[in-house]
Amino acid sequence: MKILCRSSLLIILILCAFKEFYKDVHCIDGDTFKRGFTYYRLAYIDTPEKTDDGYQQASLFTCKFIKQSRVKIKVIGRDVYNRRLVIVSRDDVSLNNLLIGGCFAEPFYGKTTDEIINLYKKCYDLQDNRKR
Repeated sequence: MKILCRSSLLIILILCAFKEFYKDVHCIDGDTFKRGFTYYRLAYIDTPEKTDDGYQQASLFTCKFIKQSRVKIKVIGRDVYNRRLVIVSRDDVSLNNLLIGGCFAEPFYGKTTDEIINLYKKCYDLQDNRKR
């Protein structure tokens, strides 16, 4: 009986810790967030810094996407600050691509994909058409 109670208690503690881990998300800016003690950096893109126009919009967009419901995080490497470089997605929709397609970010040149560059070109085409 004691073994069963200890096992049940351990399972409950693990489930509670797992649940809290997913609630513990802190958005740093549009391309960086933290879960627990781990920092994540969205791969292939760059969003505006705190002093730049568009910072608030990109940050809110990223934070809402991540906190709205459970997301899939694919780690593809580490950056110079030892943050995990990631592609974040939900239902096969990439946050990285949404930020580029929504004109909230630009490609991180030197390390990007053709898909990101094409989305960025479409964003610029849309902006050019709106100005006319």
